[in-house]
Amino acid sequence: NISTSPMFQMYLEELKDIPEYTKEQQIDMYKKLLAGEESMVHALSNAWLRNVLEVAKKLAVSPEGFEDIVQEGNMALFLRLSELCGSHEKVDVEGELLTAMKSCIREQTGEDENENSVVGKVALVSEAVNYLKKQNGAQPTQKELADYVKIPEDELADILYMIDKAKKDS
Repeated sequence: NISTSPMFQMYLEELKDIPEYTKEQQIDMYKKLLAGEESMVHALSNAWLRNVLEVAKKLAVSPEGFEDIVQEGNMALFLRLSELCGSHEKVDVEGELLTAMKSCIREQTGEDENENSVVGKVALVSEAVNYLKKQNGAQPTQKELADYVKIPEDELADILYMIDKAKKDS
């Protein structure tokens, strides 16, 4: 059972617009990532969205938790891609991403609710920013974003700060 929330349905819609890459194209993208090409973090995050969904389906405990698990998987994926970017490590990028994603999803099933809530909101806001930017052709205002994700502006400001800090730290 897949979540029916509007945010999650938007996520599934976005999946339709993402190109599927051949094994060779992905290997080339991994090489560019390891060499430090930052645009590959976003490209590979998108390329892996379907994988996240598949892993989440296998590991999801309940339909209610499914959306959170997908968000956690995406967050783990993004963070690991950011860590690998420019590392010049000789690693199996696919293996690294699967491991990070699976361990994060497994942790999700037994972690503190408050922390899950924050991580979920960060992922939700990030997706909403991208979606609204695509729809309106401009960066959404904090008010537009707050109205869209139904999060109070003061709480949203904290979440945007966390997102900004995570980008700077990576």
